[in-house]
Amino acid sequence: MKLRDTLFGSLIAAALALAGCGGNGGTSSVTTPAALSNVTGDYTGTLQDTTAGTMVAAVTLSEHGSAVGGALLLGPNGSTSIALAMTLAASNALTGSGTMDTSTVACTFTVSATYAPNANTLTGTYTPVGTCSGFAGGTYSLAQQCMDAVSANRRSTKGLLPHC
Repeated sequence: MKLRDTLFGSLIAAALALAGCGGNGGTSSVTTPAALSNVTGDYTGTLQDTTAGTMVAAVTLSEHGSAVGGALLLGPNGSTSIALAMTLAASNALTGSGTMDTSTVACTFTVSATYAPNANTLTGTYTPVGTCSGFAGGTYSLAQQCMDAVSANRRSTKGLLPHC
């Protein structure tokens, strides 16, 4: 009788252990996160500020995981520079901030954008936090000129864009 009780107890323990290990009919409760787009590279286009008007814009972005940084250069000779720090989501949305030093004050901006991987474009908005001399906020539209591979599991250029 003792051997039968021990064997029965062992079978119950094994069944409970298997149930605790995800024995749910072959389906997994672990989901793989969506892959991030590769937004690294050089972009050119325009920025439309409600006070300063339309300006030529160029940005170079670098990416590590979901962290994206770069410098947005404004004007024909890139004389105005805004340092960017953003986070990239699997939805291709970028959010973050930018800082521009002027002769009198450092201006901070909230920045948002959407990356369109099939069109290789970055469109978005920016708003100064407080007062920023000469800039009131606006929109920008940039076309990606080149890209660099971030990792093997990201979108490759497939001949669409040259490497930077």
